[in-house]
Amino acid sequence: MVIAVCEDISNGTSEIALESLHEFLNVGEVGAVERCFQPHFMDIVDLLLGWALVPDIVESDKRVIMDSFLQFQKHWVNNMQFSLGLLTKFLGDMDVLLQDGSPGTPQQFKRLLALLSCFCTVLQSVASGLLEINFLEQIREPLSQMVPVLLGCLSMVGKKFGWSKWIEDSWSLEPEHANQVVGTQRISSFQVYGVLKTNLQLLSLQKLGLMPSSVNKTLQFDGPISRLRLHPNHLVTGSVAATYIFLLQHGKNDVVEKTMGSLFEELQLLKCKLEKISGKEDVLEMAVASNSYSKAELVVLIKFNWEVLLSCVALREGGSSIGRAEWDALCLSRAQRLAAFLTDKFDPFNLPIPSSVDLQVTLLRTLERLAAVEFISECSTRKQNSGMSSPETSSAKYMEVENVRDLLYPAMVFGHLRRYTKLLTKALDVSSPLAVKKYKEPIVPCQAVACWKIIQDLLFSTATAASDREPEVRSLVATVLEMLLKAKIIHPMHFPILAEMILEKLGDPEKDIKNAYLKLLSHLTHAGPGFLHWPLDLPCTGSKFLPSSNCLSSCTPSSLFLFELYFTKVWPLPLSSWIQRLIYTCRSKKHHPLTQPEEAESFDANGLWLDIRVEEDILERICSVNRLAGAWWAIHEAARFCITTRLRTNLGGPTQTFAALERMLLDISHVLRLETEQNDGSLNIIGSYAHLLPMRLLLEFVEALKKNVYNAYEGSTILPHASRTSSLFFRANKKVCEEWFSRISEPMMDAGVALQCHDATIHYCNVRLQDLSILVASALTDKSRVQVSENLRNMRGRYAGDILRIIRNLALALCKNHEPEALVGLQKWATMAFSPLFSDGNEGPMDNKNWGHFSWITGLVYQAGGQHEKAAAQLIHFTD
Repeated sequence: MVIAVCEDISNGTSEIALESLHEFLNVGEVGAVERCFQPHFMDIVDLLLGWALVPDIVESDKRVIMDSFLQFQKHWVNNMQFSLGLLTKFLGDMDVLLQDGSPGTPQQFKRLLALLSCFCTVLQSVASGLLEINFLEQIREPLSQMVPVLLGCLSMVGKKFGWSKWIEDSWSLEPEHANQVVGTQRISSFQVYGVLKTNLQLLSLQKLGLMPSSVNKTLQFDGPISRLRLHPNHLVTGSVAATYIFLLQHGKNDVVEKTMGSLFEELQLLKCKLEKISGKEDVLEMAVASNSYSKAELVVLIKFNWEVLLSCVALREGGSSIGRAEWDALCLSRAQRLAAFLTDKFDPFNLPIPSSVDLQVTLLRTLERLAAVEFISECSTRKQNSGMSSPETSSAKYMEVENVRDLLYPAMVFGHLRRYTKLLTKALDVSSPLAVKKYKEPIVPCQAVACWKIIQDLLFSTATAASDREPEVRSLVATVLEMLLKAKIIHPMHFPILAEMILEKLGDPEKDIKNAYLKLLSHLTHAGPGFLHWPLDLPCTGSKFLPSSNCLSSCTPSSLFLFELYFTKVWPLPLSSWIQRLIYTCRSKKHHPLTQPEEAESFDANGLWLDIRVEEDILERICSVNRLAGAWWAIHEAARFCITTRLRTNLGGPTQTFAALERMLLDISHVLRLETEQNDGSLNIIGSYAHLLPMRLLLEFVEALKKNVYNAYEGSTILPHASRTSSLFFRANKKVCEEWFSRISEPMMDAGVALQCHDATIHYCNVRLQDLSILVASALTDKSRVQVSENLRNMRGRYAGDILRIIRNLALALCKNHEPEALVGLQKWATMAFSPLFSDGNEGPMDNKNWGHFSWITGLVYQAGGQHEKAAAQLIHFTD
């Protein structure tokens, strides 16, 4: 049928012939008509090749013929001599075409590509067929003779048809150069891809016969394959990378070593050129081996080399010709060599690497991969050497192996950390411009204690990165800390610092990051007594981040765990003390607008006892990633501004400012009550944090103002001294300020109740109850019994309702804060202080079973302690 098709071509009916060929190829596999096909195989191939080599044949028609050759796989193998002779003839025709001495023409170039396409297709068919029957070695010798001829032909292509000039532009990153038609003929990216694929197939067919000397010829810096690393087409660059990877994963170790050495030399050359460019920012390009490379192109080449170098230490799952132990040792040796070269010659934090953040990140990720491979290979090697993997281990031997592992793994883990701690600390430093900062996952949990200082440095560097501007970095810090906790290598003495840092990060503006730290907090609470086995007699180095060594030496794991739980319970309070110290010790003039000259001197003369050196931009850096820190800073800055201006604000003078603040406080409970009534309780105003935020900040501001006013006329060991004029002003008006703050205790308490600020409610209820208890006590000091009774009767009518209301608000706030002990204390104190006010003189002494008007607090004690059944029974008793 195919012969008839080819006869149709000679008769000029090529369209009919092509349709007939399609029908023939679509009938099924050629093997189904083997008896009819085999005798005519050579004639059919001869005719099809004649058609494929027609100069004006359409590319799609030629592709049909090439695809049909792939279906003749079995027949190519059965006619091996014919197939090899055909391959030799193709090479001979190409050599004759290139050696004729005439200038290349487009017709000759098309003929050359057609011959090369036929050569590749037939070679692929023969090699695939032999590979299926494991007879690939049969063509080793013939192919070794063809390779020099093929390489010679390919090298002549550039000289005769302008390929060399085209390659110079094809590896350039500049589109205008890549789009220019150079030479006598434009070569498509697909054709270059085909040539690279053929070259890779020829290399793979040589298998273990590949000589190390061929590496330099293939990967030489000025060679075509090396230049094509910068080709804009990803198929071409992918094929180039495949060639590099093939040599780096070759079965002969000397080929791999030669390839690594060649890439090392090239990397050092590229680094030298990058240093020269980085030293002169105005120089955009420079010559490297007669070719012009820009800084971006040098970075791309360096990244390419390091990424392909990782392939020589890729972990193999099976199918390797060498044993597991031998491969682990080989992989360990290569990983150590690569890591040593990277840290010595390509330190990510030494120039010129920091000039390119992209390159810096690539090198750190490469080092991460190398460190992981090095650690895994070393673990596997030591495990095999110690006999842990032997299935015939006796019970006594097993116990010995377990002891070896307990001693071996911690030493390996900390030895590994010791080698890379310096780089890790630099990578996690806040001054590093890296956009991605991460740490390799611990593989083996360990409980070693000998190198706790390494973990301390790593932990503090990681915690510092938690305030980075990049959300991805802050998120990765939570992941890193979780890994360290799971690996059980964080000493318990660091738990308080870690818990405080985590609680501060719960104010992160990113919801996902806040949830990540909340999850981390749950992991931290599980690291309690019995989970870690660190001794607590390690000396403290005097770091400013750590508690005193005396405190630590007297702590037990249980007490440290309770200390950490304490941090989790005080989150409703204002931010931790370090932020307060941070604000009060920041001496930057741009953060403290001053109105009096003497105040500038005050800032330099006080507050230095804390001995904390604060960066100029630390407030801006922390507040940008923590809304609570920003709010706290703004509140205290506003309060200090009022002291500096002596209460002269946009609201008016001191009297007008106090009056405006008092009106705002009175309006809080009034506005919330009106909104609740208008919505008939359908909208939970209390649950709307955004709606209540300004009101809550007002409470914080008034409290901060109270502290700063007291500091202005009495002084403080925490807050900085006010200016001389401000101190004189507030000392002269001390009585006025005290009376105003006493008067607003009631509005502050009501605002705290309305806003569900339980801590504010507790504080101001205590203040009001103290004042009222003093009034009751003064009424009882009168010597006349009649006068005492009259005083108590008057006070009962005037203050009894207020006292019960305040005690009720205080008890409910303590209950919601889960403080049963405080409720018991409140019940006892209220009974002692106010029972005369509510008694008629006929009641006996109060005891634990008879609390008079305050017995209902017992139900709240049960509720705060989680005993809800007892609480319900107690409260039902009072409602009956």
